[in-house]
Amino acid sequence: DALDWVEYCNGDSDSKWGSVRAERGHAEPYNVTIWYLGNEIAVQSRYVNYPENMTRVPPPGGWEYANIGANLVTKMLKVDPTLKLIAAGSTRMYWNIGFLEKVGKHLWAASLHHYFDDKVQSPSDVSKAPYTEYLPLATQFRALLDAAVENHTVLISSDEWGVNAWKDTEVGAPQSLTAISMIVFLLKHSKELRIGAANFFMPINEGFIRVGPFTSKLTPLGEVAELLGQHQGRQRLDINFSEDADVIIIASMSSNSLLLTLANRAIESRFQNVAIINGTGIGDLSDYAEAVIFKSNGTTTKDGFEKIYTVTTVTKLGEVSVEIPAYSIVRLSINFTSA
Repeated sequence: DALDWVEYCNGDSDSKWGSVRAERGHAEPYNVTIWYLGNEIAVQSRYVNYPENMTRVPPPGGWEYANIGANLVTKMLKVDPTLKLIAAGSTRMYWNIGFLEKVGKHLWAASLHHYFDDKVQSPSDVSKAPYTEYLPLATQFRALLDAAVENHTVLISSDEWGVNAWKDTEVGAPQSLTAISMIVFLLKHSKELRIGAANFFMPINEGFIRVGPFTSKLTPLGEVAELLGQHQGRQRLDINFSEDADVIIIASMSSNSLLLTLANRAIESRFQNVAIINGTGIGDLSDYAEAVIFKSNGTTTKDGFEKIYTVTTVTKLGEVSVEIPAYSIVRLSINFTSA
């Protein structure tokens, strides 16, 4: 099946399965390069002869998956050597050893899924979980990948992360603050941990967009994601701060403006004062900053944000003081006068 799928997606229109694709209206290959070798194989039950036989079979052990991978990988790469293959990794580190030894040198990445639980942690703690939970886990996984596969780097694919993705019926402030924390984690640690990809799970209904029969709208998390998306295509600025601090910052600049997103993860502190200092490589700043405050209505998944638009002063020294409500987010935009 895997070889047929590769041919269907990437084969010429005169190949067996490429011709089926062409008949369905897409003569040109899709040229799909990234392929997952299963999903959460270590924990997912199977139906080996579905639909003829509906007998439920327990998940495979690590070495069984390794043998499955050995049967697939070389054949898939023979059909298309440009494929980037991602193995279904497990947080149970010993489970990964088999496939890493058998096919690790052929892999582009191994997946590492993790969900943060707002049911057993305080809102402040869950928003800091990317640092307290995922960093140690990814560091351990990185060490395993490096030790098991010589002379070849297997990247980490953080391709499923979220806060109780399938348990919460509402998506509010805890997911939003945790998402910002995870983005900060990825910005700070992707290079050292060699994280090649990262995906939030899942964006529709359990995440960014709530879709109904005839309408759709952004959730509070979706509104925050839209806020973070404003940093795309800009030069990222490195800001020094402790990842377990209450306030974390994402900063970027373009040719004409400085953009900052600040998140206050404390639920006790009503306000947190932050000073941004004009630095080397940043142009002369305007004497005011436009601010959008996402003031949380609470700390549960049912709580969203009230948006407050305001302006704050920038001193001649390039300093700006902003008040961030507890468990809330502020976006600052400051133009360069020299632009």
